[in-house]
Amino acid sequence: SAAAPKTAGPRTALGKLAEDTMHEFTAVLYTSPDAETTMTFDLYINGEKLTDIVVPSSVDSIKDCVFANNYSLQKVVLGENVKHIGFYAFGDCTNLDSIDMGNQVTTIDRSAFWNCKNLTTIRLPKQIEYIGETAFWLCEKLVSVTCEADSVPQLGIDVFKDVPTATATLYVPGGSIDLYKTAEQWEEFGQILPIEQTPEDLFPTLAGL
Repeated sequence: SAAAPKTAGPRTALGKLAEDTMHEFTAVLYTSPDAETTMTFDLYINGEKLTDIVVPSSVDSIKDCVFANNYSLQKVVLGENVKHIGFYAFGDCTNLDSIDMGNQVTTIDRSAFWNCKNLTTIRLPKQIEYIGETAFWLCEKLVSVTCEADSVPQLGIDVFKDVPTATATLYVPGGSIDLYKTAEQWEEFGQILPIEQTPEDLFPTLAGL
């Protein structure tokens, strides 16, 4: 299992990420001295490593680093009330291949998906306004991004660093194509097409999680 950060506080058992609908799981939770940053490692359910997570509607923010370095994590569904994804929240989740962000996320903080090297597709919801620097750095298999926002989201520096954007496809609202084609970083995508042309099977079903 991953070692605790040097600045970590006492190890405590984490029974639930939130109350109500979240599946119970156990984990090791590391909390920094200022209690602002938490990190979980080795998520288990019924004694087996957890590969899928459903975040309930009672959660409105994914805190900094909270799921970082979970190498077994493959699929994540965020609840409909999540509006913010924090710094390095899913950083180094190298086997994460599918995330459903719901429809309310407005901000994705820096390095949120850093080195999620198995992500091939991302859907950014209509409410997205800002994506922080290096948010998708080293997502080297990312070949398709769907951004549903009519207004081009603001980007920090190097959001798509080391993503093969030149051969990737960006799907956006038809009326906004010209805006994305002239927007810094977005313009680097090899193809920018209307959302209506998004392949029906582009996003894997997450039913049953």
